Amino acid sequence: MFTRKKEICKSMGIVAMLTLGTSSTLQADSLTQTQLHATIGIVTNFILSADTTSISMTHNGVIYGSVTSPHTGRVWLDRNLGALQVCTSFDDEDCYGDYYQWGRNADGHEKSLSNTTATLTNNPTTVGHGDFITSTSIPYDWTLVDGFGITRTSNWFGVNGASVCPLDFRVPSIAELNAELFDMGSAEIHNRLDAFNSFLKLPSAGTRSGLSGSFGSLHMWGYLWSRSVSGANAYSLSYNSINASVNGFDNRIWGQAVRCIKK
Repeated sequence: MFTRKKEICKSMGIVAMLTLGTSSTLQADSLTQTQLHATIGIVTNFILSADTTSISMTHNGVIYGSVTSPHTGRVWLDRNLGALQVCTSFDDEDCYGDYYQWGRNADGHEKSLSNTTATLTNNPTTVGHGDFITSTSIPYDWTLVDGFGITRTSNWFGVNGASVCPLDFRVPSIAELNAELFDMGSAEIHNRLDAFNSFLKLPSAGTRSGLSGSFGSLHMWGYLWSRSVSGANAYSLSYNSINASVNGFDNRIWGQAVRCIKK
């Protein structure tokens, strides 16, 4: 048995180091899967090494890394917003992160110990306090204005670091989440274990009720907001032990996890 490194792929100005072993497995030190295929043709049974372009950043007191999708090549945060670490299991509480009401800025309401109030706001971009807003009335929203969600969609699309995501990152659309997790050729998740085993390492963090402010489905369900509007509601992902799906009926007043994508 032996292992050696050989420099190849000088065409197209790209140099890659591949490790050849008895298992016929190629280790690519610097190329993405797409680049490797484009440079030397289709290579089967190869494993990409850790992303050498990973970004490290601090946002709202939390240090984040980044991960590159093996499906789309897009760059994502390596954990949910507010999470202390990358998930080690689907029920790892240190990676659950914060619970955001849809379209709302990081103003303290997203923290698990934030107080609650039943008073809706008239300003969806500057609420003026960090309380988690509850309501038991239709349309189950935390603001009296922006019924079409235009202001809040624009807010979560921002990449200047002033909303919820770090600089140059934003909240994904439902199409961008589908491309990574549900579409053909994506991770194609079917349950919470698939979600955790995906490159995003998604946890089952449950949700915070917009009716009462209480927490539910911890360790059992995972939810992830998109910035996309669905009528008077918003699109999100959900998954449990036996199912994973796109949900277009989530009330905007609920608190759920957010994962950011690079612009």
